[in-house]
Amino acid sequence: MKKYIFYTTGLCVAVMAFISCSDMNDMHDKYLQDGEKTYVGRVDSVRVFSGNERVLIQYWMTDPRVKTLHILWNQKRDSTVVSVPEHEPPDALEVMVGEGNGNIAEGDHTFFFYSHDGRSHRSVVFETLVNVYGDRYQATLVNRSLKGVTKSGDNELTLTWGGSSSTEETGIEIIFKHTSGEDKSEFIPIEDIGATTVIGEVDLSSPVQYRTWFKPNPDAIDRFGAPLVRVQL
Repeated sequence: MKKYIFYTTGLCVAVMAFISCSDMNDMHDKYLQDGEKTYVGRVDSVRVFSGNERVLIQYWMTDPRVKTLHILWNQKRDSTVVSVPEHEPPDALEVMVGEGNGNIAEGDHTFFFYSHDGRSHRSVVFETLVNVYGDRYQATLVNRSLKGVTKSGDNELTLTWGGSSSTEETGIEIIFKHTSGEDKSEFIPIEDIGATTVIGEVDLSSPVQYRTWFKPNPDAIDRFGAPLVRVQL
């Protein structure tokens, strides 16, 4: 009886080994039938800077075989192909998407990157997420409040401001007519805005307007302005 059990067990192990080997051979045969796949290097890293219906892409590529970079977004419905020039591996390369190849719809987008060598070989995918801004974001912007306006006889205008309404504020633009008759626009960065702003040589008989400018994030490539407001002189 013991010899019989040993024999049966050994036979089962042999059958299982045969089946496993057959399965492995089937898998190998499948890949051999498909042919060996050759991949080129994908981008090493990517930085994407959001803007107004566009993005600036910085990427790093070390594989010298790569000739073009295919970029897809909008769930891969939109795409562009850019040439990858000869460069030193540490150098960053740049491409603007959303200018000349169609604006990018406002919202969150996943960008897909595929490297190609010009010989039907491509890389595995590289993905990154970016938020693109546009009219919806701009519609939410509110100007810094103007608490008071003082005129003086020598064509000087003093504007007294309220506090900032957002950490995304970058400054205030004041539009007026110079006493020489020239239209002027003066931008005051956020770090230079105090309680008051004094503008000289203003034609006080002409309209004066202002608006507050914003960046949705510190690395954004575009600023967005709130609606122009007329100053009551």
